[in-house]
Amino acid sequence: MVPDLDYPEVARRAAAFMEERVAAAGASGVVLGLSGGIDSAVVAHLARRALGRKCLALLMPNSDFTPDSETADGLAVAKSLGMEHETVQVGEISRLATGGRAAGSATDERAAGNLTARIRAALLYYEGQKRGYLVAGTSDRSEYLLGYFTKYGDGAADMLPIADLYKTQVRALGRHLGVPARITEKPPSPHLWPGHGAEAELGAPYGEIDAVLSWVDGGRAGPARAPAGTVERVERMMAGTEHKRRMPPAAELRACGAAPRG
Repeated sequence: MVPDLDYPEVARRAAAFMEERVAAAGASGVVLGLSGGIDSAVVAHLARRALGRKCLALLMPNSDFTPDSETADGLAVAKSLGMEHETVQVGEISRLATGGRAAGSATDERAAGNLTARIRAALLYYEGQKRGYLVAGTSDRSEYLLGYFTKYGDGAADMLPIADLYKTQVRALGRHLGVPARITEKPPSPHLWPGHGAEAELGAPYGEIDAVLSWVDGGRAGPARAPAGTVERVERMMAGTEHKRRMPPAAELRACGAAPRG
């Protein structure tokens, strides 16, 4: 089962981590993408605790498919924290980049969705560089281990404050921090295309997924407390997305000797 934690201590350590990373880099604060989901809401709360007003939240909806309720939830979090925030509509940027071509297949739709995530990352780094801020990532451990993030999109960050917490633990931390129930309990979704839902795409609820991930992290001791199909699916996803958790491979060339002369 997924371990319960001392959430006041978790919050203290996560906030201290953010403050330490900013100080070590000689930065001034942090910028984060605020979507209206649980992960970004929790990171926003932690950033406010760690750095006070030296935080910027960017809300980056795509008007083609981001529900208005998601943007409203993100705005409510930023306002409740007194956090500086800006809203940038990324749909127009995405349409410009794709020449306005509509997705003609599931593969096209996924490529366009990942493009949206990468546009958001570029905007975060643009604002971060302007202000001398680091980019705070919002991926949790469940997403990290499954590779359920866009490479160089939402996977691009200077620090990962909650990447040691499974999704179910992030929900519990959110409740401790005072994140509204409509956010802590809503079905998770990256909203990268119309009707995009995380658990439907993953093929299992996070309760089952986190049980498997906790079992893997625990050295696979004893039986896995999840259906066999979920265990197989999770292990397959972990293996297939290993490249996302590593730097790109580099060819080893410096050992090549000089070409013979003459």
